[in-house]
Amino acid sequence: MKIGIGKIILVLFIASGIMLAVYFDTSAKMIGAMNKEKINTLSVGMSIDKVRSIMMGETEDTEDSLADLVGDTVKKTMTTLTSIIASDISDEGDPYRTEIMHKLTSILVVDYYYTGDKKPDKDAEDSELTPLVFQDEKLIGVGWAFLKEKKGELPY
Repeated sequence: MKIGIGKIILVLFIASGIMLAVYFDTSAKMIGAMNKEKINTLSVGMSIDKVRSIMMGETEDTEDSLADLVGDTVKKTMTTLTSIIASDISDEGDPYRTEIMHKLTSILVVDYYYTGDKKPDKDAEDSELTPLVFQDEKLIGVGWAFLKEKKGELPY
């Protein structure tokens, strides 16, 4: 029985499409886990720029071995693919949304990051987000309880 090259190409095309669909579904779900992991490395007092840099996956390591460079290239490629698939919610590393609250001299900046454990969509619920709270461009706390407390302290 002869199988034509066209059928082989069609089967390979369908198989690769299925593999990509599974990969992208898994990658989109991984955004929440990656963001949780990055948030766990943050410290109160970090600058907003430093926090956003960490959340974007940027590091300060200056010693680059060939393995690190190859690993970084693969990581950036995977991050790009993940970002394309998850662009409905936000690019990996970018806040889902940012909110600025101010009264008189108190200004809070809140970056909300997707930390859910299911495939995200463009209408993520608050329970799927983790707020990072900044004051004077410094991280002062993380989480909904902290944010609620700080909102209550804003002068009216």
